[in-house]
Amino acid sequence: MNMSRIIGPTICILFISTMSIAQSGPQLNRDPATVKFVTSDIGSFWRAYDLAAKETDKAKRVAIFQTEYLDKGSPGLKDFLRLRIKSADDLVSAIDRMPRYYASIRPQTLQVEKMEKRLRAAFEKFKSIYPAAVFPDVYFLIGVTNSGGTTGPSALLIGM
Repeated sequence: MNMSRIIGPTICILFISTMSIAQSGPQLNRDPATVKFVTSDIGSFWRAYDLAAKETDKAKRVAIFQTEYLDKGSPGLKDFLRLRIKSADDLVSAIDRMPRYYASIRPQTLQVEKMEKRLRAAFEKFKSIYPAAVFPDVYFLIGVTNSGGTTGPSALLIGM
């Protein structure tokens, strides 16, 4: 399935749910032009993935994902870790259970940052329909395949 066909509806659903959560937050962003689309965690994941692929010992692979991906993660990844991933050990276990799946998603995940213009246009369109809308930042992350996305304290968290 085309990645943009999945990401767009997922963001809209999460966006609507975040609108009600954001009403209680300290600062509300009502300008879609200032939304940050954060994709840096995707590159960190793949660096850790490549380093870990050279190791046969699970404890070493867990340590690599902890230091190279989770510890260096964005605020969105920190939320996603707490809410969905749970631990580096859980992440490595998921990769071990589904090695072909993780290997297959790399090309699509690396294309996400090229979608920013289209995503921002969708936010602008949403603003024209719902002028009172709020626009949290959006973090794109790779986890343990238990979530297409969720909301964190101040952001949309999209599981790739």
